[in-house]
Amino acid sequence: MKEVICFDFICDESLIFSDAAKKIRDAGGKVCGISLGNRWKQAWNDYRVYSLELDECHDIDWEKELKRISKRYMQYAPASFTQADRFICNLPREQQKKILVYTFLKIEEIVKTGVTAFVTTGVAYLYNLVILAVCGVHSIKAISLYGARQPEPRFVYSLSKGGIWDKVSQCYIQLKNDKSLNLSEEIAYIKSFREKAKKPDYMNSARQQGGIRWVFVKEFISRLKKWYLDKWNHPGDYITQHPVWYVSRDVKRILNKRYINLIFSFDEPQVEDDFFIYPLHLQPEASTLVLGDDYVDQLNTIKAIAKRLPANKLLYVKEHPAAFGRHSLAFYKEVKKIYNVKLIHCNEDSHQLILNSNAVIVVSGTMGWEALLLGVPAIVLGSVFYESFNGAFKIESLSQLSELLQSELACDMSLDDIAISLKAIKLGSYQGRFDVHKIDTVDKVLSSENLELMHSGLLKALE
Repeated sequence: MKEVICFDFICDESLIFSDAAKKIRDAGGKVCGISLGNRWKQAWNDYRVYSLELDECHDIDWEKELKRISKRYMQYAPASFTQADRFICNLPREQQKKILVYTFLKIEEIVKTGVTAFVTTGVAYLYNLVILAVCGVHSIKAISLYGARQPEPRFVYSLSKGGIWDKVSQCYIQLKNDKSLNLSEEIAYIKSFREKAKKPDYMNSARQQGGIRWVFVKEFISRLKKWYLDKWNHPGDYITQHPVWYVSRDVKRILNKRYINLIFSFDEPQVEDDFFIYPLHLQPEASTLVLGDDYVDQLNTIKAIAKRLPANKLLYVKEHPAAFGRHSLAFYKEVKKIYNVKLIHCNEDSHQLILNSNAVIVVSGTMGWEALLLGVPAIVLGSVFYESFNGAFKIESLSQLSELLQSELACDMSLDDIAISLKAIKLGSYQGRFDVHKIDTVDKVLSSENLELMHSGLLKALE
């Protein structure tokens, strides 16, 4: 029996998936998709799609189904799914419950049609988590794609929530036991990185750099068109917001950033300080909501870390460049109340801070990977692709964190160890820019060359 692949046509990478689905169908394969309202209708209009939008007319015994779901999918903790979705968690409680139940029913219905694999964007919403749970029970492939956080555009796949990149992890285990490896290219890169850090490819987009740019005006006009002309203003679509919502969010962030810069004093790094680093994570994002488990509240996380530090050491809390302006002045003041915490401006040189630190403590951030490249330990609270690499310490509980911070943190990480990690990422990833096709990135993301690379890599991942 041929595979039947169900694509995620809800996500902002829908046009990438649409092109891959077309190529697979043209080659004789079977494809279908999931949709929500009219979001990205131009991507899925030619395919059989199953809508996940909640229709109040459905005759469903919600409590009975909720009880069944709770029992059948207990190991996946379905009660957490609404809290992990940045949009659903703000809806009325009864609506949250109905969306949870209805999404399970629809994904179960799709599985019954004979679908053998789901291909989605990175796990960031309730529907992604439901797909993982249903596929887990029915032993069906659920593949989510992610950018590989490297200077060159590459992508990886995950068979879980995204903290683990499966092929990368497999390659790492194999490479650790290979004594005949040629690591010259990787070692040259690491030495170059230690002289001058290189940004991951995704950080070059305008949305990551912030500020006021003409491209955001064009993006607003594009959103207005989608909302009114393409009918994205669908009542069943709980993800897509009105264009003014995005403008309001971004303007508030910009104004708040300028206000804080004007009246608030960040702490200055000092040469004599003996410190660990905790980089603030962008919120609300999957990095904390999905991969952070109990570390979603970053203020409480900072306090928990600070309590467990040796009394003579400090915690440097560094603001995220793309998040600066999202945290309130009250949040910063609370952080600065803690005697052994220093709040560091996002403009400070992360490279130098990492080199001078004892370790970097992250939930799931990229700075932990940068620490490993620089030969500095990374302490991981949540789940992230490098958690099993040599030099990373995966924390399962706060008591374990306390023991680790109170000990002399020994890290026997050699240059070869980091080179093996780097080689594993290269061998466990595929060429291609898997990213949202925004105004400033659309030419690269949707170029014929990139779409061909994405299709080729996706076929290999499906194997």
